[in-house]
Amino acid sequence: MVEYYFEKEIIYAMITFLLGKDSPCYYDSLGKNNENWGLIRQTPTQIEPCVDLIYFLYKKTKLKVLNQEEKNDSTDNLKIEHTDSETQTDVFTLSKKDRKCLYDPRFLKFLFKYSKKFPLFNTELSIDDETFSLNSCLEITKYVEDIAYSDETELIRLFKNIAPVLEINDHQQFQRIEIIIGMPQVIVSDSNNSKYNWPVFGYNKLTDPISNFVEYRSLYNYRNNCCFLKKIFSKAKEKVQIELFLEMMIACFTNPLLYKYLKNVPAEDIQCNK
Repeated sequence: MVEYYFEKEIIYAMITFLLGKDSPCYYDSLGKNNENWGLIRQTPTQIEPCVDLIYFLYKKTKLKVLNQEEKNDSTDNLKIEHTDSETQTDVFTLSKKDRKCLYDPRFLKFLFKYSKKFPLFNTELSIDDETFSLNSCLEITKYVEDIAYSDETELIRLFKNIAPVLEINDHQQFQRIEIIIGMPQVIVSDSNNSKYNWPVFGYNKLTDPISNFVEYRSLYNYRNNCCFLKKIFSKAKEKVQIELFLEMMIACFTNPLLYKYLKNVPAEDIQCNK
């Protein structure tokens, strides 16, 4: 049965069914007569069984990677337990359309909104995958920006869900923290009233009582992106700011790199530096 699922590219079919026109392979799903099946598509209601099936099939593809690592590990440090029902026929690979749909950031955003398996998917797909890790982080910062115009309390739920991703100990861990948490940058004045020919920045800007010493941006400062530190220091509800800060502190208990990063972040205003 599992082999049949992979032959029919069920992962691609299920994700396209869930996302509709947002699926990267939506137009590949058109029928032989190019009929637009989206017109008769019902809005998915019971999505968890679909997500469970996608996750189950994805885990089957991970077995192949682990088995190959086991063969290449001469020290026999990696041990995989197989049940009696697990044979070599249980090992499968993703098709191009399966992979394209599974690794698309829009599927990740859909999971955050509607499924409890968002942390599992996001974490496992990000491990040692620089391309997906970058795309998923950028998608998260886009959602942080969107939340500002809807429900700021969603920031707390979002951070709780992405905290496990920040704990992944691989080559992209520090980059994820810089993108999602944010990094401080010195504010440069764009005022035309300055008598100097060079930009005014740093301590000189403190002559303006409403200016800050630094501002917080994502590593990739795109127009529609926003990091968590910027939300904390923005004019949000004080309750949201405090709760989000406390969630970051809780995450530091299991994430030493995050603790070190936040500990060394400079204060927003120079008078609060200590």
